[in-house]
Amino acid sequence: MPELPEVETTKTSLAPLLGQQVIDIKVFQPKLRWAMPDDLSSLADYTLDSVERRAKYLVLKFLPTVLNDNDAMVAPLKLLIHLGMSGSLQQHSYGTDKRKHDHLIVVFRGF
Repeated sequence: MPELPEVETTKTSLAPLLGQQVIDIKVFQPKLRWAMPDDLSSLADYTLDSVERRAKYLVLKFLPTVLNDNDAMVAPLKLLIHLGMSGSLQQHSYGTDKRKHDHLIVVFRGF
């Protein structure tokens, strides 16, 4: 199981994605420890605002990419990640084939 230093390293590795817009989300395994919400695709067109570590969890906060008067009251969306026994977050070029243990792919503009 990843320990705190590995989780902190994973958090740090996400820094290049801060400020980047989500353009697509692909869910391959909707039932993990907790079921993934059906509306996870609503993260598309949101921008990664921050990444925090809470114990062994990563909390990714997303904000609407384009704010207008109607979005002034839109709450940020948060994605909670626990790496489990052997989990990892990896960066790949767009179009890379899904691998055996990939559960979720988040596609960012420009990555």
